[in-house]
Amino acid sequence: MGWRYADDLGKVVVDNLKEPHHGWHIMSSGDIVVGVDESPESRWAVLWGAHEARLRTATLTLVHVTSSVSDDRAAGVDAESEAEGLLSVRAAEASEFEPGITITPRLCESRSISEQLVELSRAATLLVVGVAPARPRADHGVLGPVEDRVVVHAHCPVVTVNGPGPIVGQDYDKIVLGWTEGTTGRRALEAGAEEAALRGSLLSVVTVSPTAAYAPAVPTERASVEQALIESLHRIESNHPGLRIDVRHRDGHVVRELQQSLDRAALLVLGSHHSEQAWSIRLGPVAEELMRLSPCPVMLVGRRSRSMTS
Repeated sequence: MGWRYADDLGKVVVDNLKEPHHGWHIMSSGDIVVGVDESPESRWAVLWGAHEARLRTATLTLVHVTSSVSDDRAAGVDAESEAEGLLSVRAAEASEFEPGITITPRLCESRSISEQLVELSRAATLLVVGVAPARPRADHGVLGPVEDRVVVHAHCPVVTVNGPGPIVGQDYDKIVLGWTEGTTGRRALEAGAEEAALRGSLLSVVTVSPTAAYAPAVPTERASVEQALIESLHRIESNHPGLRIDVRHRDGHVVRELQQSLDRAALLVLGSHHSEQAWSIRLGPVAEELMRLSPCPVMLVGRRSRSMTS
């Protein structure tokens, strides 16, 4: 079977792999979408997505976005051939890592990688991207890194993967949730609980109160935050009976304290800023740092997908 690619969203895509579990597929709200490029971080993102697809019995959609603004037709042909080869390799690696999952490679053409991934996130449960932690932010130009723009505008939670971390080779026994008060914090807690339930893991909820060296916490504010957390945990316990939950209160710098909470963590879950303004890249300093510094993948929850809230 040869390659066929969608010219626009919603059309059928056929892959060129021979495994029987590959074939015709239209994206549905259960898909896990992974952005694919040549970077090693992208490879780890694909493997993480494959593992998550098995846990959720979901389709893994691997997406590579090529430029639609090239004037060189010959170069365009070469680029398409290379993209097909890259998708074939990543799909084969995912299939070997998690045999039996459904995988759909997809080649898209767009003026903007981030805009294409955001559009695909409308029909996805999760969007997964690799992040190069050592690449200076100045190298990304005035619009900032692709991952920042994707997180801010995606219509579902985004998972960033910056290395092999807990994907292969070791046992990891907890999901860490960085708690914040408000709607975003509640959505993140729901997402973290779902991930812990999928794995049968501990959900470790971490609150960080700033010390005097940073921004002193007002006692009444701390009490309000704790009460909001207690109420949210009661809802989680009713939705996930038997889920193991612990709560850890820490004081200090938020990024540093969360980093120190990640020993044996499979995933860090954080609430993040979401914007409807097309040019916004205001992700938030905690999310911005931890998606590059965390030793494990980071799930950033600005919105919950329709399938996760149904």
